[in-house]
Amino acid sequence: MENLHYGLTDIEFNLMRYFWNSDHHVPFHEIMEYTVKENYGWAQTTLHTYLTKLIKKGCLQSERKGYKRIYFPKLTEAQLAHRYAQSFVDHAFRGSITDFMVSFTSETPLSPNEVQELKDILDKNVK
Repeated sequence: MENLHYGLTDIEFNLMRYFWNSDHHVPFHEIMEYTVKENYGWAQTTLHTYLTKLIKKGCLQSERKGYKRIYFPKLTEAQLAHRYAQSFVDHAFRGSITDFMVSFTSETPLSPNEVQELKDILDKNVK
């Protein structure tokens, strides 16, 4: 069973890391070279399938450059983490951050530093 990283499988997350670490929009052939180097053993159709999944999940974008297609992240890792956390709170706690915090901290002893950190975050985010 694969681990999930912000709702992505291990392989999807590894591909996104590749895009996040890239300093340019990446053409398909470079992504294919990466998968060969990482010993994924994929055919081009398999890579196309994963890229399409990442586009459908809203993590990746692509555009045509001449006859070629280039790929680049639609979200940063921090944006993906936030989207995943927000979705979790929405589904598990009916969108209530308070209910989430109570559930998360009720049986977990917090150090004075952790309590202060949480207070600082809450103070910074008061509307």
